[in-house]
Amino acid sequence: MKRGPLVRTQPEARASVPILRPKKCKGCGEKFRPLRPMQAACGIECARTVGAEKLSRDQAKADAKRLQALKPRSYWLKRAQAACNAYIRARDKDQPCISCSTLTAEAWHAGHYYSTAARPDLRFDEANIHRQCVACNLHKHGNLIEYRRNLAARIGQEVLDRLDGPPVAVRATVEVLQALAGEYRAKAKELDI
Repeated sequence: MKRGPLVRTQPEARASVPILRPKKCKGCGEKFRPLRPMQAACGIECARTVGAEKLSRDQAKADAKRLQALKPRSYWLKRAQAACNAYIRARDKDQPCISCSTLTAEAWHAGHYYSTAARPDLRFDEANIHRQCVACNLHKHGNLIEYRRNLAARIGQEVLDRLDGPPVAVRATVEVLQALAGEYRAKAKELDI
């Protein structure tokens, strides 16, 4: 039995595959007709260029992530404190100074009744922090006698008694400080809307 020449025919499934629309090459910027739906480059050289750029972007992201992990706890504590203070200033923007009751001030601070050094457990306690003018907070060292008088009227004696209670040993981790910073930024953003 003699065989005839081998003839290859296109399967019908291939004949019904639609021709893809031209795309812009991510490597050189020229238009090309892709052979595959996810093809991003017109040729091997452009594909190498696109791959190298993606690799360098991924490596830069990984480096940034490593650098964030290397930052000390003190960095995250400052970030969380700054976010908390911004929230307090936004929360009390219509309130007078907690100590001297002025509505006009050169600058506004988020003044702590119990300082962060004396009571680190109350550093982020919103009942302990209120809007205070720069004169009272810096020049009068918190103006604490007037602060306490007005604080009792603003938050109530029960909450003030809780603040006066015994200190609790607290040392927030980096993850907790990052979460606090995000939470206070979101709260401040809500108030600004």
